Amino acid sequence: WVDGLEWRNGRLMGRFDPSQMVELMRNLASESRWTDWANITADRTVVTASSTMLDQSDIARMLEAAPVTEHITVSDSGHDVHLDQPRAVAEVITRAAQRTRTSRP
Repeated sequence: WVDGLEWRNGRLMGRFDPSQMVELMRNLASESRWTDWANITADRTVVTASSTMLDQSDIARMLEAAPVTEHITVSDSGHDVHLDQPRAVAEVITRAAQRTRTSRP
């Protein structure tokens, strides 16, 4: 994470333009992606933080739209679950990839 920062004007700053990040998030949030989610044919694993910012109804909707979706909640984590518990997230991803590899012909 720190590698993404640079010294500017005597302080650490992100190497990105904040206005571009805001525009990116605005575009992502402007359209519903539920149809896209429902049309995914690959195995799915939803990883959430124990202190997630996601609305529980959104999580329930993801699981309802794809009943075979695995849902893992990572303990002792907040919004940036991958930063709070990188090993736990890596283990979840590794297990999901191994399941996918062994279930494919």
